[in-house]
Amino acid sequence: MGSNDGLVHVTRDAGATWTDVTAAMKLVPWGKISAIEPSHFDAGTAYLAVDLHELDDLGPYIYKTADFGKTWTNIAGTLPRSTMSFVHNVAEDPSRKGMLFAGTENGLYVTLDDGAHWAALQTNLPHAPVSWIVVQPKFKDLVVATYGRGLWILDDITPLEQMDPGASRARPISSPRARPIASAARRASPTRPTAPSTRKTRPTALVSRTTCRPPSPTPARRPTPRAASGRFASRSWAPKAIPCASSTASGSPA
Repeated sequence: MGSNDGLVHVTRDAGATWTDVTAAMKLVPWGKISAIEPSHFDAGTAYLAVDLHELDDLGPYIYKTADFGKTWTNIAGTLPRSTMSFVHNVAEDPSRKGMLFAGTENGLYVTLDDGAHWAALQTNLPHAPVSWIVVQPKFKDLVVATYGRGLWILDDITPLEQMDPGASRARPISSPRARPIASAARRASPTRPTAPSTRKTRPTALVSRTTCRPPSPTPARRPTPRAASGRFASRSWAPKAIPCASSTASGSPA
């Protein structure tokens, strides 16, 4: 069990007693334990993600224990370090031992060798905080939840599970494109018809930070007296006219 103030406790008797194993991690006090993933394969093995960005430490921290928390090893050493590299979540593949996924503040990473080497698994996944990761065991789909960019599925990661560990050492792993999941409420509700507006509108040009004016010929340059020390004193910028939108363009309220 992890807490928002950096404490980690372990129970081996269904919660009757708890042992504080925080000291074995040698962490900075008051970090946040953002995720704990028990191993699918070995008793006493677990993976733990620590978020220290509120303490001005933006590095990635993923720890592994194989002895019920008595000793811990940081396995995030090869994760890229940046201002957005702190880890929100870690998950183990249920079919392949040593295959882990890590969600950071701006992306998704995978390791095939228990954290010795990490590779980006981004493809078309938006660069957003990855807050949750799970592998659906029956269909082998990788499902991730992002902050602000929805839920995404990478269909059938069986080829990834069968990949040689050396494939993740040289370059980011290429995989099929992920697909977003529309919310149930959005799928269930039909599109509402919009009543025609009775307000008068005028055509506008969708141009940012400029004024719409009819096209006009470029004004002729008006020479100015050349200064003795100014070689280009007679040159000037020719303004470019922005064409107005046609009568079929989208309008805005008058």
